[in-house]
Amino acid sequence: MRNSIVLIWGFGTLVATSLLATCAADDTVNFAADVKPIFEQHCYRCHGPKLQESNYRLDFRDSGLNAADFGDPPIVKGDAANSPLYQFVAGLHTDDIVMPPDGDGRRLTQAETDVVKRWIDSGAEWPDSDAGHADVELKTDHWSFQPVVNSVPPDVDDVRCKTPIDAFVLRKLRASGLDFSQTADRVSLIRRVYLDMHGLPPTEEQVSAFLNDPSADAFDRVIDDVLESHHYGERWARHWLDVARFGESTGFEVNRDRENAYYYRDYVIDALNSDKSYRDFVIDQLAGGHQHQAAGA
Repeated sequence: MRNSIVLIWGFGTLVATSLLATCAADDTVNFAADVKPIFEQHCYRCHGPKLQESNYRLDFRDSGLNAADFGDPPIVKGDAANSPLYQFVAGLHTDDIVMPPDGDGRRLTQAETDVVKRWIDSGAEWPDSDAGHADVELKTDHWSFQPVVNSVPPDVDDVRCKTPIDAFVLRKLRASGLDFSQTADRVSLIRRVYLDMHGLPPTEEQVSAFLNDPSADAFDRVIDDVLESHHYGERWARHWLDVARFGESTGFEVNRDRENAYYYRDYVIDALNSDKSYRDFVIDQLAGGHQHQAAGA
């Protein structure tokens, strides 16, 4: 009997130990397998590569662990209760902030919230493979972020190169096994100019006048005439207005007119037609209300 009791006690101890070991193993959270999919599904929309609300992104480690616009570090390793990230997704933040907010995706389930909590409490291990430095460096290495420098035109021996720009173009063409196109005839030239600068073809009279003008500066005068026309500003203003998302109506479910929007449209057209400097053009739009003369922007 005594041996049976000892045997039963030993077996029970073994089972209990096994269960504890299993529970301990279950508490282990793997970032790649358990946590990252939650971030991808619920968080990347507002805190990922395309959008970083509150200057915070969760698609790589350095930003995910560092402070964002809300002040304190979002993740306190080993302490989920004091980690703003966990407080937000669990609805426990003192400012009653819950993430994701209404309308920006499904809230985390209780099971998903528990995974985030266990991950942070266990030290918030985040592998180096998700550091993300290369992504940031790639974006800041874009040519638009580089300082402006004077480039020396390449030395190309070709009489067809009339300007320094031609030399750059020809070098690229030759590197690709290509060459300049054949010289355009005069009709093609004047049509290109008018279509590019006005968006309209030249009239028969304009074509005829150019064809019958033997002077060396005939084409230069065509360019001058095109730039002096109000059609030039009307044509090229649309490119800026498109970038600025200009519209004379709201263009949504209820398409209401913006009665005074045309002031800005006309300002952009006039700026181009009057050859306003780009510097002044930008200043007008950033600080037009503080200029001595009304900018119309």
